[in-house]
Amino acid sequence: KVTYEELLRENLQLKSEIKNSYNIFNYAPNACLIIRNNKIILINKVCLNLFKVKKEQDILYRGIFELFNITTQKEVKNILAKLEKNHENIEKIEGQIICLDGEIVEVEVLASSFIENGELSINICLTDIRKTKELYIEKEKYKNLLKNAPFGFAHHKIILDDSGKPIDYAFLEINDAFELLTNLKKVDIIDRRVTEAIPKIKEGSFDWIGFYGEVSLNLSDKEFEQYSEPLKRWYKVKVYSTEKYYFSTLFI
Repeated sequence: KVTYEELLRENLQLKSEIKNSYNIFNYAPNACLIIRNNKIILINKVCLNLFKVKKEQDILYRGIFELFNITTQKEVKNILAKLEKNHENIEKIEGQIICLDGEIVEVEVLASSFIENGELSINICLTDIRKTKELYIEKEKYKNLLKNAPFGFAHHKIILDDSGKPIDYAFLEINDAFELLTNLKKVDIIDRRVTEAIPKIKEGSFDWIGFYGEVSLNLSDKEFEQYSEPLKRWYKVKVYSTEKYYFSTLFI
């Protein structure tokens, strides 16, 4: 027989779980909405900022499709239909929402469904991806610039022994000009150690590994001219590090 005290404990535990769930939802870093029968029944605080509204009433009980542009509306309808058939799925698309002031914002839409009190509810999380796309575009511009630059570029990671002394470095990225200037091919050296790509690197009079290691460990930059005995050529090199254990070189 269940005692009153046991029922009370269960009730308090349930209230605590509900409160914790609400706090997780309300303070989530993404804009979250819960919809039922295609109507918005609950939103979190981030939603207000994303849609540029001051009151929950400006969004609550509106149709979910009103928040998206026409193209995205069709995609949202498709994922909601899928979730109605399979409650275990998580659906993701990219689309555009319409803010209260008319601004169009690109977002990632992540949706999942659950049953509550016998009714199907759907949780939708919206993430503003404008900055992510801007960073991606800038990164692509940067990569294209380096790829077609007239100077040799290479990015590396220094490798240390147990005592913290630089003993090697690995090639992470090079451009076309670096291949021409060094006669080292990308397919042969990426993700390989310099002692493998240039076996005689330690036999010369100049300590390339030690020099680059000092730069990468101190986040510094240096410029120098040096003859590479294994490659049989003089180089003017600019080396710099903006992240510990990593360094980049520009060869002329």
